[in-house]
Amino acid sequence: MSDTALRGIAEAAKGSAATDWRRSLADYKKLKKQAHKAGNRHYEALALVGMGQSCRLRGKLGLARVYLQQSISLSKTPATPESLQTLAEAYDALGLVYWKRGEYQRAMEAFTESAAHYALLNDELKMGTVNVDLGNLFLDMGEYDNGLAQYQRGLSLLKSAGNEQEVARAYNNIGEVYRLKGDYPKAAEHYERAKETALRSETLRTAGFALSNLCDCYARLGKFAEAEAAGTKAEEIFLKLDMRAMAAIAVSELGILYRYKKDWAASETYFEMALEELDKSGMPYDVGQVYYEYGLMLRDAGDARAREVFEKAKALFVKIKSPDFVKKCEAALSSL
Repeated sequence: MSDTALRGIAEAAKGSAATDWRRSLADYKKLKKQAHKAGNRHYEALALVGMGQSCRLRGKLGLARVYLQQSISLSKTPATPESLQTLAEAYDALGLVYWKRGEYQRAMEAFTESAAHYALLNDELKMGTVNVDLGNLFLDMGEYDNGLAQYQRGLSLLKSAGNEQEVARAYNNIGEVYRLKGDYPKAAEHYERAKETALRSETLRTAGFALSNLCDCYARLGKFAEAEAAGTKAEEIFLKLDMRAMAAIAVSELGILYRYKKDWAASETYFEMALEELDKSGMPYDVGQVYYEYGLMLRDAGDARAREVFEKAKALFVKIKSPDFVKKCEAALSSL
């Protein structure tokens, strides 16, 4: 099969990736098969990156890792501009997989490799996106100032590159720093910027993240109607995109909302619904956060099960070496 024909399949797969992961995965598998038959390592490696990304977005992290590692192996030789680009993309996606699996050192190594390859290509936009990914990693490790520095560096590069989709993601993640620091008004301000920029650039996934985060912020600020509207819309967006794990996180934000409304029964229902999906997601940081928030609700309700739930959260954070959240869990346990 000619390069032109393979390029056509690649474009079709890329085009479907934003809206239909099943079709995208099928298209990338077709590309891999045809590229392998034609002996075209470049398009085979490109297909494997696409397959890895499709699986990652569906929470199939183990399979995503396998595909991305295969792509890296194929792309290392010969060294061409095309292979450097594929390597950079594969390492960035692999870093995201390791990050979600709680394998932070491996994530750092993968992101560093990605940044180095994008620097060789002088790709300002992609360098900015890797800065944002590194910021996410630092945040999960409890290094908020390092995370904020990476986000701001990334935001500057992304604005310079004129990519509103990635600018929206950077605003959302800067909001996350302020949320974790307890500055909810400033967090909400950045989440609103993220939502507006994402909707303007038709980036539904980032709009969903921003809305989910706004649900949490508005609940803590006592703006219950705004919180419910944001959380419900976030869940709707993620279900439309068939991102069930992210929809579950949005549902957990509604659990937080009902904790602040002191509707313990409704809050428990939302947390249990979220955990039913997240417990099979392979995303220990997110699962731990939901258990922690669930524990806070049970504590506030005077429910003795709070201790067991906090212990589950702490065990997850100990496993993935997230000291900030380990301390939060220990403080919560001491308050019982």
